[in-house]
Order: sequence, then structure tokens, then C-alpha cells
Amino acid sequence: MITMASPWFDVPLADYERHMTVLGQLPFLARVFGETVRRCGARSALVAGCAGGNGFDQVDESVHLTGVDLLPAYLEDAALKSRGYRLFFSMHSLVPP
Repeated sequence: MITMASPWFDVPLADYERHMTVLGQLPFLARVFGETVRRCGARSALVAGCAGGNGFDQVDESVHLTGVDLLPAYLEDAALKSRGYRLFFSMHSLVPP
């Protein structure tokens, strides 16, 4: 089996979020995520590909959020951002550190 390293593993979260902001996607996705969780009345949500936790701050603290991402560094950043307002924040990486 041939395996290749993905260039995504080398993209700093700040660069990714800046790119998504320039495209208008970061604020849009945060708003849509928050609205969707509220409309559905969800008590928990699994976010596959959560990156830095964009939009998690749009969700009521009573909702249990689980973030999954391939990049452990992105998950670490999301966990740091969540301190103080997100008590029920679980992080899982699919790649060993």
C-alpha cells in the first residue's frame, strides 16, 4: 500500500480560519450551526471535521458538543477556545499524536 502525507496536516489553524473568513464561510457556518442546533432542539451534537470549534460558541452551554478532527493541533486550539464557556466539550482525533 502506498501512503502519502496530506498537505492539510501542515496548515496552521490560523491560516485555515483566515482563508475561510476571506471566503465568508467561517462566520456563515458558525451562524448556520448555531441556528440548526437551536431549531432542532438538540441536547448533543457530533461535529465531524470541527477544526478549531467554529460555531461552538453559538450553541447554548447545556448542549453537549463532541468535536472530531484529523488534526490534533486543531482540537487542542478548539479546547483552549472553549474554556470558560464550554464545559461539555469532548475532543477526539483520528490520528495518533
